Amino acid sequence: MSHFVGFVFGSNVDELLEPYDENMVVDAYVRYTKDEAVDEVKRRHADNYEYALKVLDKYQDPKSDWEKEQVERANKIIEGGIGISYEDAWEEAKKWGYDMDDNENLLSTYNPESKWDWYSEGGRWGAWLILKEKDENGVPLTAIFATKSEVDWDRMFPNRVPFCFVTEDGEWHESASMGWWGMTSDDKEEDVWNKEFKEYLDSVGDDVEISVIDFHI
Repeated sequence: MSHFVGFVFGSNVDELLEPYDENMVVDAYVRYTKDEAVDEVKRRHADNYEYALKVLDKYQDPKSDWEKEQVERANKIIEGGIGISYEDAWEEAKKWGYDMDDNENLLSTYNPESKWDWYSEGGRWGAWLILKEKDENGVPLTAIFATKSEVDWDRMFPNRVPFCFVTEDGEWHESASMGWWGMTSDDKEEDVWNKEFKEYLDSVGDDVEISVIDFHI
């Protein structure tokens, strides 16, 4: 599971984040056609085969029980071959547990827009916004939420640019697609992401409230 930090622009945080709730059940839709499901199974088989080759190359002389288990599993994958027939792939896809319509499409009610399964304001990031206001010792104050004009953005950039942000209109923007265990995909270059965030920040009013959110998925 993964935690990541985001900003929400607007005071109606719960409303803006609701569409991205992984726990929300949506109307049934076609997740895979039959051909798409078969292609997905074939892709997974090929990926597993390539991974098995890497395991065997890495643990040529397995010593621990865990390494031996990995090698045994890899050998079974290699023995099965990299390919799989259309019919066998379809039988495997049907075991995924999806409902099926009359056209053999696999149906899902999982929210395709999901980004989080729970979140908290601040969370492990706490008062992550650096404010212009300072304490009696001249140290900048920090906050979990503040208006745009209250934040010292010169201090925020570049080390406190969020992983993602949600606009006042409820649009989700992200620097990458977050998966389990902190693994990401489709990562944007840092300068590209910083520019995207800065351009939106410049477009909003000074009185817009910004909240720090600890997302979990």
